[in-house]
Amino acid sequence: MYKRQLLTGGLGSDTLTGGTDNDRFLLATNSGTDTITDFEVGKDLLVLGNGLSFSQLSITQENSSTFIRLLATGEILASLNGVAASAINAANFNIA
Repeated sequence: MYKRQLLTGGLGSDTLTGGTDNDRFLLATNSGTDTITDFEVGKDLLVLGNGLSFSQLSITQENSSTFIRLLATGEILASLNGVAASAINAANFNIA
């Protein structure tokens, strides 16, 4: 069985780039804003840590990037470069 690679930036703002295979990118509160350079809708997944759920998120388009924010605080969890916000929905997320 194929296991997706899990990429996490840890503390601080980081730039994450997956490989050519299916990737998982961990998003968590209080860990900085991660910029994901190569998220592929339908192939890669965003993994919610720290007890987060999809209903707690705001997904917005700004220029050519999609920003994923925590509704309660406005904290930016991630920026997806070159991804349309309209393409991101609950199916793109997993719970850690």
